[in-house]
Amino acid sequence: MGKLISKGQPKRDARVVMLGLDFAGKSTLLYKLKSGRAVETCPTVGFNVESLQTPCRVSFTLWDVGGQGSLRASWPDYLEDTNILIFVLDSTDTARLPEALAALEEVLSHPSMAGIPVLLLANKQEMPGALAPAELGEKLKTPIAERFWPRLLDSHHWLWLVPLSPGSAHPLRACPVLQRGCFLPEQHKL
Repeated sequence: MGKLISKGQPKRDARVVMLGLDFAGKSTLLYKLKSGRAVETCPTVGFNVESLQTPCRVSFTLWDVGGQGSLRASWPDYLEDTNILIFVLDSTDTARLPEALAALEEVLSHPSMAGIPVLLLANKQEMPGALAPAELGEKLKTPIAERFWPRLLDSHHWLWLVPLSPGSAHPLRACPVLQRGCFLPEQHKL
């Protein structure tokens, strides 16, 4: 699924779709990953797409799709041929966690998402009042979660609530498992 390049090592390519509610920090994360520095962003209307290279010869095409309610109806258009789903949660916005969970459920119910690895990112960890990943996990144990969580746990490979702060030196290093691409189950290896 990749091209052979020098030294006989295959270059691996992955299509990564990053979703989450508006103001979760998806665009900030995308551009921090791309440039290594924090940049000011505005709400995404539509999508942003960037290619990212990792030291381990994995190339990610990362799609950051707007999270406003009116844009979520278009999310399924971006899911085809996805190798990895990143769902970004705002660790400071507990009032919208049920909405985020319902949006995640809808995405994971899409036929093209069957068996796709899911990475939940607990974003904005540097902010006052941010819930730690363990606390966020407890908040996610809602009636909505209890209704669909067992089915989702069985049908997807999960990395649960990786803490992330866009202010960190390099967010990709905050998640070395994503950096290496090694968390993919065999059927999804790049």
